[in-house]
Formats: sequence, C-alpha cells, structure tokens
Amino acid sequence: MAKPNDKRWFSDGATMSHPSRLRGFCWLINLVLYALLNMFILRIQTGSELLWKQPEQSPFLVERLLNPVNIFNFPSYIFVTAMFTALLCAIPLCIALFYNLLHAIPFVLLVLFLGHNPPLCLALFVGCALISFEPFRFKSKFIASILAMLPVILYWVLFAGNNPQENALRWAIMYAPWVLAFLITVIFFGVVIGLGHFMRYRPGIMMPVFGLTLAGTVVLFHFTIGMIERDFQADVYAYSPGNIKAFRSQNIMPLLEEELGQRLKERPYLNAQVEMNQLRTEWLWAFNAGPDPSITLLRPGSLSTRELTNFFTASYRAVEHIDAFIARHPNAPRIADALYYRGLLFDLRVDIRTLRDEDTLRYYTTFPSSNSEGIWKQVLNNFDATDMALEARYRLAQLAAATIPAQTDKPFGFNEALSLLQQADTKLQERISSPDFDKPASGWWFEQMPGLFTPPPPTISAVQLRRLEVRIGRLMDLLNKENRSGHEQHDRRLATFIGLDPRQLDYEHQLKILLNESPKPDPLIDNIELAYALLERDPKIKLRRLKELAEQYPRLDGGIQARLEYVQAILERRETEPAESADNWRVELEKIIELRPDLFAARYARKLLPSETIKQTP
Repeated sequence: MAKPNDKRWFSDGATMSHPSRLRGFCWLINLVLYALLNMFILRIQTGSELLWKQPEQSPFLVERLLNPVNIFNFPSYIFVTAMFTALLCAIPLCIALFYNLLHAIPFVLLVLFLGHNPPLCLALFVGCALISFEPFRFKSKFIASILAMLPVILYWVLFAGNNPQENALRWAIMYAPWVLAFLITVIFFGVVIGLGHFMRYRPGIMMPVFGLTLAGTVVLFHFTIGMIERDFQADVYAYSPGNIKAFRSQNIMPLLEEELGQRLKERPYLNAQVEMNQLRTEWLWAFNAGPDPSITLLRPGSLSTRELTNFFTASYRAVEHIDAFIARHPNAPRIADALYYRGLLFDLRVDIRTLRDEDTLRYYTTFPSSNSEGIWKQVLNNFDATDMALEARYRLAQLAAATIPAQTDKPFGFNEALSLLQQADTKLQERISSPDFDKPASGWWFEQMPGLFTPPPPTISAVQLRRLEVRIGRLMDLLNKENRSGHEQHDRRLATFIGLDPRQLDYEHQLKILLNESPKPDPLIDNIELAYALLERDPKIKLRRLKELAEQYPRLDGGIQARLEYVQAILERRETEPAESADNWRVELEKIIELRPDLFAARYARKLLPSETIKQTP
C-alpha cells in the first residue's frame, strides 16, 4: 500500500479536492460536449458526423480552409475555424490542469477516434502530460497552460501545408484562423482560470463557458454559412463540370508521343507516321463510341482507354455526389442548382471535331441530349422562377424542335418549342432589366475588401445569361414561319437540322446530305449553307463566304445571321487588323436592323451598335 506522502509522476489539479460525484458529473458533461465538438468539426470537413475509418481528406490545415468551405467566399468561416480550433485545443489542457492527466486522456482519444486527427491527438497528449508534471504545474496556472500549448503550435506549423495564395494579403489571411485560435485559447484560459480562482476551482466552472462558446460558434456557422450550403459546396459545386479536373481541356500530343514511343520501343520495325495516325484514330473511336466495350477494349492498356475511363468514372462519381445532396436535402433552396449541374453532367460530351482537328481533348455541355430531358422538366416544373428554369426552357425547346414524330399524323414539336422559347425570352429580358442583374452578392466583407473576399460564384452568371439570350434568339429565328412551310418534308429537314450537333464527327457529313437532298424550293437552304460556311477554318475564306451568303440571302434569316456572324468576326479582328474593319461593321449592323427588324438578330445588332447611330425603323 502506498504511503500518503508518495507522489505519482503526475499531480492532481485543484478541482480534484472537491466531491467526486459532482466532479465526475461535470467532467462527463464536458466530455459529451467535447465529443459533439469533434463530431461537428468532422461533419464540416467530411460531411459525416461519425466515421469508422480514416476519412480521405488532406492532413494539411491550409487546404481545409479552401475545401469544402472557402474562407475567401465565406469570410465568417475564418472565425468559425478559429473558435473550433481553440476549443479543440483548450479543453483537454484545462481538464489536465484542473483534474489530472488520466481525466484528460479520454478527451485526447476523442480527437483520435471521433476527430480522426492523429497528429493533433499526439500534440494534445504531450501538452496534457507537460501540464501534469509537477515542475510544469506552476503556481501560475495561466503560464503553465500557455506553455502546454507549445506542442499544439508545433503541430500547426508542421501541418500547415503549402500556401497557394500569390497575393500577399491573401497569403497572410490563410494563417489568420490559427493566430485567432491562439488568441481565443489564451482568452479562454484567462476566463476559466480567473473564474476558478474566485470560485476555488469548483467542478462546474469550465462547463458553462465551454457550452456557451460552442453553442455560439455553431449558431455563427448556421446563420452565416449553414450545413446545407456546406454540403452544396462539397457535393454539388465541387463536382460541377467546370470544377472537375478530368473535364479540363488538354492537348493529347504528349500522350500520343508517349504511347508512340512505347510501341516503337516494343516493335522498332513499325512506321512512326502510320502508327501515329493509328493512335489518333483510336482516340477518335474511343471518344466517339463512348463506353462501347467492342471498341474501347481493343487496347485495354492504351492511354485513350485510360482517359475515357477517367471521363466516365468522374461523370458517375459527380452524379452520385449530387444525388446524395438531393437525397439529404430534398427541400433545400439549392435543389434547383443541384439539378442544373446534374443536367449539365448528363449533357457533357467530348468535342470530337476539335479532337480530330487540333489534337485537343475538350468538353462541352451546351447541346442537350434526351438523357437529360427528365431533369430539365423537373427544373422547369418545380423551380419556374429561377435562372435555371430559363436554361431548362431553352434545352427542352431544342429537344422538342429536334424531335421527329414516329407517326406521320403526329405534329412536329415546333409550336411547343417556340412557346418555351418565347416564355424564356420574356423572363430573361425581365431578369436582365432588373436592378440587381450583374451585381455581386452584397456583404460587408465583399464591399469593404473586394480584392480579398469574393462572394460564392452564382450557378448561372450574368455572362452565361447573356449567352443564353443569344442561343434562345438564334433558335427562335430558326423556327420562324419562313422555315416552317407546313410541308412534311420541309419540317422533317428542319427538325433534323436543329438536332445536328456541330461538335460531333458526322456533322459535316449530315450537312452534305441535307444540302444534296435539298428540294426546290428549300426554305432551309440559307441556314444549311451558313452552317457549312461556319465550319471553314481559314478566317479570310470564312469572312468572304459569310459576306457572300449575306448578299445572296439578304432578307432570309440565314442571310441575316450570316451578316451578324460577319460583323462578329470583324469585331474579333478589329484590334489586330484595324484598317480592314474600320466602319464596315456599323454599316452591316444597320442593314440587319433595316432588313429584318422582326428577328432577334436585329435586337442583338442594336445592342452591338452605338445608340446614336441606330436608324429608326418602321
């Protein structure tokens, strides 16, 4: 039996002198609150409150400030992170200071098993052990607690990670959460130790301070960010087509040369040029055929198969994450945005013509497919007042206009498409003319420090809405009465033409078929020739052809569109060739307004033309 004056290698704190029942109850409440703290932090970082295995997240602290919640889009997250970090570090040290090391160990283990943070767990254990040693348990408890923070500070330094910010102020802001966390920890120590000094370190001193601080931080997070927005950023925005690395454009020449080198090394007798052409053909086959195993598995180890597999894997994974968000928050206001990105993923395709002509793997989402039709209908039916519904109307209109009825007695979908386009155009003009159009989200941080903090990017930006306006107008012009004669053959050709995707490999061939089978008269001939002219890659030949079409069909919508394309081509070259494009574009725009004021092209020409030069048209 140990003697009363025997000393353990760690000592007890002042709270251990109070009755064990009250002491144990308060300790247990603090343990429960600390468990909730770890679960809430884990929920923010990973999306789950409980995980039985180590989550797939970066161990570096800087990266956690940019994903899933970006501090430059949500500045309040700086303070949320600082408060949570301060509580995460201060509570075990205070328990070791007021109780002893054995009472602090369960808190440290919670960081390991609930928080899944082994490095911080080790740092806190070392800090708790230091503060439990008699030499470090100074008469000044405040100084002892500050010294016990040294292992934690070392953890912050070692696991900060690479700071990607180039701007000096942004670079400094990346470290602000830990500077604030240290200051908040010091204040927490001061408040708790000060109260303890006056109340003789009773067991219930830390619990209300801890609980109120934790509750206040949770409330701050809820009202400034919210878990729905956190989940949207992590599961929807992060998996939108523009943010997925696998969908970024890339030149495939390095991959072609790498694979060619491997084949020539294995079989030196092969002709390099023939083999390079074969490789290009394999890439075209793979991405043109999609997941057809009869083609994509001809060379399982080829780089084209690998890239195609990455493409479909990334697509499926993105859809799974978006579906998970919709299932978790079925009534959230962000569902329309989630469905919009889901629809884009179903419409995501590879630009095969660019792959063939430029050896560049490029993706696009602008052409709707039948696979996404149900999604756009859901957006339109349930979220009619949103910007996403405008995009849904356009895509549904294009699908309807391109549908050829299976039975001859069934009407084409032109009237339905035109109705959707007119609705979209009316609502879009109201949206563009609204006072808040093209204005960033308001907020003190964004107004006072616009160079440092920016609001979260909108799902559909003002630039995208203006591009949508052009697409809507072009399709409306294409569906005007002069192209819809009511004759079954003419309507079938129009539906076929609208359904052609300019970025696919067979586009030029399909245009040739329409051109060769053109009836006399053909109301669509001007648009077919325009589409053919736009395929020309030589800028000078393209300009000449557009000019010829504008003169050949001066009052038809295809000729008007050719004139508008001619003007836009001139405007693009105005900086490099000012002499050639002096005042021609103004004259051409005035002709568009004069010849066909009823078309969208005339409305668009008015926007391009300075207001003082516009002639009044009857």
